[in-house]
Amino acid sequence: MIDKVFGILYQNIGEFISGELIGKSLGVSRAAVSKAIAELKQKGLEIVSIPKNGHKLVSLNDCLDEDIISALTDKKTLFLDDCQSTNLEARKLIETKPIELVVASKQTQGRGRRGRGFVSYEGGIYMTYIIKPQLAPRQAMFINLAAGLSVFDALTQCGFEPFLKYPNDIYINGKKVCGILTEILADFDLLQWAIVGIGINVNNDLPQDLKSKATSLALEKGQKFDRALIIQDVINNFDYYIKQDIVMHYRKKCAMIGKEITIINDASSFAAKAIDLNQDGLLVINRQGKQEVAVGGEVSIKF
Repeated sequence: MIDKVFGILYQNIGEFISGELIGKSLGVSRAAVSKAIAELKQKGLEIVSIPKNGHKLVSLNDCLDEDIISALTDKKTLFLDDCQSTNLEARKLIETKPIELVVASKQTQGRGRRGRGFVSYEGGIYMTYIIKPQLAPRQAMFINLAAGLSVFDALTQCGFEPFLKYPNDIYINGKKVCGILTEILADFDLLQWAIVGIGINVNNDLPQDLKSKATSLALEKGQKFDRALIIQDVINNFDYYIKQDIVMHYRKKCAMIGKEITIINDASSFAAKAIDLNQDGLLVINRQGKQEVAVGGEVSIKF
């Protein structure tokens, strides 16, 4: 009920809409609408209510809430004040509850690739999208590419010029602002499910020792952002890209293609040039005059 009332207010943001009209749209009484409006105000939304004029949603005030995220994304959402990791929570829920999106205010044990931690202070976006992709196991990289493109576009919409590093790290002004960790379960010929963990530094602070190599949207722009709207953009973008020619779209937006890079493995590293992506979304490199597919390892680039 609350998510549906919010949905109508959001569709008419900046304009008054009467409680009677909202009630008729939802098949409920004006009293029920008024109760829902009161609860939305308690959550922190800026809503102006004037007798005879109705109710007007002015601002989300960076309110992060289960009902609001569900309404914006049209996904069954679980919101947690804190958790160890949204990916861990998602893995618990896959077989037991019909949850599609897990979002937390903060994580105590956020995880990145190669076993690294991901600092997850309150004010950032920490979410995991649970999907059942209709993809063959060899196409698993498409999920990483779609996630990277989804965040890239969302941050572009916020007024930034992000840099997309293969496969899905996002940088602003040479500093990392987003990390993505994807986990999959596959049969021999089909991916059963994937959990796509996305962490974006939005309004959160960062430890002093990380500020030379990481940043947040707020630190870059000097203003706060509505995280729920960014989540909406990311999810909508992902749902679009996963059905498209992902490799084509990625080639257009990954400025790393054509640049000198370093491939870092556990015990060694080597210089190469990023040439292209192959049909499965794997990175093609030129190494000492020979083209090959970069399998494993981490890509590093100097800004």
